[in-house]
Amino acid sequence: MKNYRNKAYFTGCKVLSLILLIVTSSCNKLIDIPAPEGKVSSENAFANDASATSAVLGIYSGIASFQWMLTVNNTVNSSLMTDELTYNGSDATYLQFYRNSISSNNTIVEFSFWQKSYESIYRINSAIEGLTSNTLVKESLRNQLLGECKFLRAFTYFYLINYFGDVPLVLTSDYRVNAKLSRTNSKEVEESILADLLAAQSLLQENYPTNERVRANKWTATALLARFYLYQKQYLLAETASTSIINSTMYSLVLANLNDVFLAGSSEAIFQFKPSRNNTNTEEGAIFVPSVTSTVIPNFTISTALMNKFELGDKRKAEWIGTLKVNDTDYFYPFKYKQGSSFTSLTEYLIIFRLAEQYLVRAEARAQQGNLTGAISDINIIRARSRDSSITGALPNLPTTLSNIQTLDAIEKERAVEFFVEQGFRWIDLKRTNRIDVVMKSIKPTTWETTDGLYPIPANQILVNTALLQNPGYN
Repeated sequence: MKNYRNKAYFTGCKVLSLILLIVTSSCNKLIDIPAPEGKVSSENAFANDASATSAVLGIYSGIASFQWMLTVNNTVNSSLMTDELTYNGSDATYLQFYRNSISSNNTIVEFSFWQKSYESIYRINSAIEGLTSNTLVKESLRNQLLGECKFLRAFTYFYLINYFGDVPLVLTSDYRVNAKLSRTNSKEVEESILADLLAAQSLLQENYPTNERVRANKWTATALLARFYLYQKQYLLAETASTSIINSTMYSLVLANLNDVFLAGSSEAIFQFKPSRNNTNTEEGAIFVPSVTSTVIPNFTISTALMNKFELGDKRKAEWIGTLKVNDTDYFYPFKYKQGSSFTSLTEYLIIFRLAEQYLVRAEARAQQGNLTGAISDINIIRARSRDSSITGALPNLPTTLSNIQTLDAIEKERAVEFFVEQGFRWIDLKRTNRIDVVMKSIKPTTWETTDGLYPIPANQILVNTALLQNPGYN
């Protein structure tokens, strides 16, 4: 990751000369955003159980309202940047991602990711301040709400550092403190993420606070914690966290029909976002699934590199990839979510964490600790549920004789076909395993540069706060 950390700094230097053209004396905020709707820090927001609950639910609603951001950035753009999607359109903004040449003026990066993330963080910090040491809200409810806020802050920062590297660590709603914050060393942000997740894990209950899996419980925090530990190479802790979820009996892999994995209330879902836009299930479906009468090549299609990763008799290829024939040519598109723009009924929720990940987290953690038998067993559990048993020789179990390197390669491949075009898995996997240069140079030899591993800090944010140009430095 150190190879990528200075991209924001160098990009910022290019726009520094523009600052003289901008009147910034009235800008006193870390980020140039309008005041968040439904501010949660008023005296009345935490006057009783009902108002406190409403305030925290407002944070979820805010995140759900920019579910488009979660889809476009974590799913669409990250897949365009890797070897998962081919872009057939002409939109200049999407082309920047596909060509790995993202401008510091890219509107998706600024408004749909950076700005929306910090709007959420502001609301979360306000809620944490309002709930802390509060005597007006019942203690058990206060703990639940605090746990949810801590999880949501960790979740937001997890993606910020994985895309931007060093970002400002904002832990208060006081604009006077935030106004001149520079970027924080990502190691310090990681420490904050860990602290929030451990706090959330201890504050949250195992049961969900609602009948649906759309608010965080203990296992939601543990799912992100298991992922975080794996990415930090704390393999024993990752294995322990993932095992606790697998053994909790609250979740089960979808076995009979893989089309059920992404439904609302899926047995595999650990945490989902409920769609909030009218006449739409998930943004994934609206973006990827063409009309049944379409005769136009889809803008986003599955790359040849990804198609070639699927083995004979893999039901994930059959069930999670759709086909559209245009001019006698088949085009393949992501089809995990089936409901397109035409709304029939609300049946699909956006999956953020699911049980399959925990098996592959544990597999990798076990392999890194030398437990190859346990690792291969976990991989085979995922392969078995994806196997079309009607096809002879379909997706066979991996042998227990694999070497450590072969096992880790098998895990990378399994993650690629299990989590393709889903929440940025492939993009982050390639970076955290230091495989991104090798893979991307082979896929996009003329456009990929080592510094493309991080987004640039938006130019407009640097104009507002020149402290963002400061390099936090590394030991």
